Amino acid sequence: MRKLIFAILLMLFSASPVWASTIADVEDANDAVATAPIQIAPEPDPNAHVGVLHLGIGDVDFVGLGPLAVGDVLTAVSTPLESDFYSPDTVLGVFDAAGHRLKFNDDSPGVGFGSALSFEVSAEEVYFLAISGYGDPTFQGFHGESGDYALTVSVLPAPSSNAPPDCSAASAAPDGLWPLNQKLADISVLGVSDPDGDDRLVAFDHHINPVALQGSNHVGGFIPVTGAEYHWQAKQHKNCPFSCSIHG
Repeated sequence: MRKLIFAILLMLFSASPVWASTIADVEDANDAVATAPIQIAPEPDPNAHVGVLHLGIGDVDFVGLGPLAVGDVLTAVSTPLESDFYSPDTVLGVFDAAGHRLKFNDDSPGVGFGSALSFEVSAEEVYFLAISGYGDPTFQGFHGESGDYALTVSVLPAPSSNAPPDCSAASAAPDGLWPLNQKLADISVLGVSDPDGDDRLVAFDHHINPVALQGSNHVGGFIPVTGAEYHWQAKQHKNCPFSCSIHG
């Protein structure tokens, strides 16, 4: 029964559009914050994790996560797997690395005598999920519950701010082409940055006469900028003032 439920849970998470992994029952290392291993590492995409663990009388299970980033949303559910999902009667909590309890839940609706909670990260650090038995809100092992339970954990990364590129220090070098000698000249755009680290695009805004461009990956009038500066070549056919714009 335990293996069947574990296989079903893993199949469900694997079929969903998130990254999935298993949570190991690492007795006796997971009995305290100080010794519990980090089992859930930060990921850039939404991710889910599942495991079937055993809770013994006087036992407490801690699962390390992180370090998680500010704005990440952690969701966890402990589901009893015995006696029609009513045993063991679990309680669920979130602790920081210093051992302070930050969140607590007992008997969440819809999961029998299991528990469920959501927690939004307010400081970038390692956190620990704690699972104990009914009557032990301090997670010190003061309970008489025993049996297998399923633990499902998901982490939704904080959304990107998607801020626009910073062009306040942008400049062209050189800033003009003269004399009109029909020769290609190297032009650089300097000082363009993006707060989110995204790629930038440089586009020419043409004036009066066309400017002939030569550069790699030049598609549809846009040139990708992947570093602090980008070089391309331009040739004026006549006196042709021009400007460029930056897109993120």
